[in-house]
Amino acid sequence: MGNLFASDPPPPPRSPYSTRIPTPPPSPPKPPPTEFARPFPHAGFDPTYGADVLRAMFEREKEPDFDDTQEWLKYRRTVVDYTMEYGDHIGARLSVMHSAISMLDRVLKVTKVHRDQLGATAIACAHMAIKFEEKEEDVPTIPTIRGYTQGQFNFTSKMMMQYEWMIFRALKWNLTTYNALHFTMHWLAQGVIYPTDKMAGNPCNNRVVKYLRRYTDFFADLCLQDYSFQRFRESVKGAAFLYSSRRAMSIEPIWPDRLVQITTYTEEALSECAKAVWDCYRKNFPNAPKVVAETTMEEKNVVSEKTT
Repeated sequence: MGNLFASDPPPPPRSPYSTRIPTPPPSPPKPPPTEFARPFPHAGFDPTYGADVLRAMFEREKEPDFDDTQEWLKYRRTVVDYTMEYGDHIGARLSVMHSAISMLDRVLKVTKVHRDQLGATAIACAHMAIKFEEKEEDVPTIPTIRGYTQGQFNFTSKMMMQYEWMIFRALKWNLTTYNALHFTMHWLAQGVIYPTDKMAGNPCNNRVVKYLRRYTDFFADLCLQDYSFQRFRESVKGAAFLYSSRRAMSIEPIWPDRLVQITTYTEEALSECAKAVWDCYRKNFPNAPKVVAETTMEEKNVVSEKTT
């Protein structure tokens, strides 16, 4: 398989509201000869494993609360980039930082914050998300926060407590949230590469799973910057990131029956979100080589339109 991103151009000029563009993963490793391939999951894997956990996640998953008329959204991409760079600085897990952005979107939906305080509110949301999802020893200290912000917001323990209190009130003490990466992490743990999968005509191996994870992180990070994706359920986005990752790696079939079973989403159910993900990718990386996929949803839609 050739390098999918070998001819990618340098990142395009950044707009005033764009400071962080995710870097596409390198091309997947060339599959080894058939006799060395070790498909994942192993034989005898129970596809219903974790069904109770997924059911609980679906029950607690919040409905999309999309409102693109909010005044602060014209600054959202800058704020998201700033927050994610903070997460990179302190070494926070990507899923935790996605929870922070989800929290930020929810808070600013019901609370008006002055433009000058958007950065401080974002840092406070990140602090709350880390407290909620990470170990206590991984929570950054106030001096660490002040060091990153270079004293811009004059964070003190008292000031952070005030922001935390504002967040609690805005969210009505309900901090629980599942973002798209929580769902993809759950499915990746179950196994999303199967013995029948082929990449460039060869069997897949365990190394492909690692690359698939990097692709899902890439697509999640890329789409996080675009508020329009908030119109989709988080579980739908998580499944669409898996779909797009398999498509980018030219894994066939793109969406086998086993993935329908563990995610509960058919290819048709993912069509709108998966198309939006791919369009977002093409918009940011217009010169990336096209992926050969004989069963892409777009082609299926064309065939369907011609037959109707």
